[in-house]
Amino acid sequence: MGWFFNKFLLFCFVFFSLSSVYSENDEISKNYLRRALVTVDTDVRLANDFLNKAGDYSKNFPEYYYGRYLIHRKNNDASKNVFFAEKMLETVSQGFILSVFDVYRTAALIYTEQRYYQKAQEVYKKVFKNNQGVTLNDSNNYLDMLFNGDLTSDIPEAIENAQKLMSGSNLTYFKALYSLRFDDHTWGNPQLLINTLKSDNYSPKKIAYLESYTAKTEDSIITLLNLLQNSSFSKEYTKNTVYNCMKFNDNLSLENFERSFRIYLANEGNRDFRTISLIENSLFKTLCETQADLSSDVLHYTGERISDTDSNGSAEIVYTFKEGVIIKKIFDPNQDGLFEFVYVYQDDGRINRITRRISDGSTIQYLYNLKDSTLNYVYNYENDVKKSGFIIETGNVPFVEGVIPDEEFLKKVCINEELYTNGVTRNKYYNGELVYSIIDRDNDGYFEYKQIFENGILIEGHLDTKSNGTYDTLEVYENGVMKAVYCKSVPYYSGYDYKELSFTDKTEKFWDDDFNSSFELKVIARKNGLTETYFDFNNDSLYDFVQTKDSRGVVKVFSISDDKWVEYYTLVPEKKSKLLGFNVVSAKIPANLIIPESINFLNTNTGTFYYKNKKYHFSDGIIISDDFTYRVMKNRFGVFLFD
Repeated sequence: MGWFFNKFLLFCFVFFSLSSVYSENDEISKNYLRRALVTVDTDVRLANDFLNKAGDYSKNFPEYYYGRYLIHRKNNDASKNVFFAEKMLETVSQGFILSVFDVYRTAALIYTEQRYYQKAQEVYKKVFKNNQGVTLNDSNNYLDMLFNGDLTSDIPEAIENAQKLMSGSNLTYFKALYSLRFDDHTWGNPQLLINTLKSDNYSPKKIAYLESYTAKTEDSIITLLNLLQNSSFSKEYTKNTVYNCMKFNDNLSLENFERSFRIYLANEGNRDFRTISLIENSLFKTLCETQADLSSDVLHYTGERISDTDSNGSAEIVYTFKEGVIIKKIFDPNQDGLFEFVYVYQDDGRINRITRRISDGSTIQYLYNLKDSTLNYVYNYENDVKKSGFIIETGNVPFVEGVIPDEEFLKKVCINEELYTNGVTRNKYYNGELVYSIIDRDNDGYFEYKQIFENGILIEGHLDTKSNGTYDTLEVYENGVMKAVYCKSVPYYSGYDYKELSFTDKTEKFWDDDFNSSFELKVIARKNGLTETYFDFNNDSLYDFVQTKDSRGVVKVFSISDDKWVEYYTLVPEKKSKLLGFNVVSAKIPANLIIPESINFLNTNTGTFYYKNKKYHFSDGIIISDDFTYRVMKNRFGVFLFD
């Protein structure tokens, strides 16, 4: 009982000590965060230093990520803003300066800025869940976001809810805009709504934008164009308004269309991708017959045109033209400054390649055949280093604008898949299933290794160790695990002169050093430490002797007859024989053992030996003199004489 009580006291001490440390760290972090938020408007560098110090102690507060967001915004860096918004929402309950409402409002604005409209909508709903603190700007921003994000199904409900929070001209503007854009007169006749805005002296700029949808008569169009030319509206606003006038009015005269188009061009309209839709207008085509400058400047345009649907100054798509032909498209839908896709075209408009960004540093490149625009190669890169790829047969996968083949599809149609980690690997698929791989391990251009698969599982490996065009090593697998290896050391031999088998409790190795299809040497290495070496000295595929060595190093030799072991022979570790370079197996007492003075081999079983300074020849692996007879065997473990 006392032991348990002492343990409990120790636990309590450690727990409350750690709690005290964490609490102290949080307070230090809060102090630095207060300083950071106070100084961020006047001294970004100092505020950043305070944030770094705060982060050293704790990052568990939304104020930390809010400060990071403010610094990045001052530096015009939006690359991590979505991350900051997500972290603010994760830590919202820990705020000590920012209220929950403040965090939701800021996150909603960040998501809107980065065009994460669905997420912005989710967070805005939390903003409006409690009316307390909601301002007119919140309602305006929410409705702007819904219109820019084309979340059309939610706009009517948002307007209904906005009526509970605000009234007046701003609400009337959104009602009129919805009516005009979606031809829905739920909130009244759009022209009457516009008249109401005029009587309220509402923004001429916004009224002109609404009237760009409704100007149907020549007089109303001329009035609108005069307003646009004589007012100090922004170029972006003027361009958008006059674009609506040309796009949505079918009754424009040629004169007013030309005037509208030149106002459009004067406000950087030629850099707007929507120009393409205006080019298709029959009035523009008529103008080009007499206005050479329009033809050269617009139809044969060289430069960039951007798609900026929400008119926030950041392009979602950048098109590059050469003599009126698109030669490149860069897609950045979330406007974070990092491309998602880059399309590159030939000068005649046919596709050349597509680059897709997967994450920071990771891209996929799709290369198309320059003749028929079908897909040829797909490569994966990490930090500009090629890691893998697919080789596609020409003609199989035609280019379709906006359609990017996925990996599953590529495996079904590719000739090979290539991997470039630790050399080069080419994978061959059939109906999407891996059939075999060839591998260039040393990256010298020669594929010396081949793997065979069945039902996607590795069953065989073939290796050309000499790079001479012949596989000399065979690997056999079960359930993807190597169970056997077969090797041939000379190309002229039809079989294998070495094999190795793997079992749960042992490994077996075999050698056929004289290439006669009989493994004269076998070694079994058991998991318990016992090693057995088998000798077949007459090449009858039956082992005659076995040498054992246990985990303690004790060596024994047995003769084998009819699969029975007889411990009769003893391996003689006689110093003289060791010095001469051979081992002797005999039943005789070592002191009485008579052995040759030296042995020289012409091949594995013929040669010469010396005894009493006399030279003798031997063949068939038998050494004979008047004083002894030995069966001699030469293998990779040495020379053995069996008495």
